[in-house]
Amino acid sequence: MIIKEKLGGIESAKALVVREAQEKGLGWYTTEKEADDIGAEMIYRLGLDPMSFVEFNVNSAEAQGNTECRKQYEAGFPTPV
Repeated sequence: MIIKEKLGGIESAKALVVREAQEKGLGWYTTEKEADDIGAEMIYRLGLDPMSFVEFNVNSAEAQGNTECRKQYEAGFPTPV
């Protein structure tokens, strides 16, 4: 009850959690994200450089005209893309 009063209701609480997660660079976990994680894990287990996977995806996005991925990559991915 105290939390609800302090945050102004459950919708405010949800909005606060989502905003804080986004500020920390966290996003929704999707099947696409899961596939990326599995691919990175497979590359690691094969003894390959995991960063090559990231660089491949950034290069692929760039080849398709998406320059935002390159900017985010060079900045250390401070925000979810």
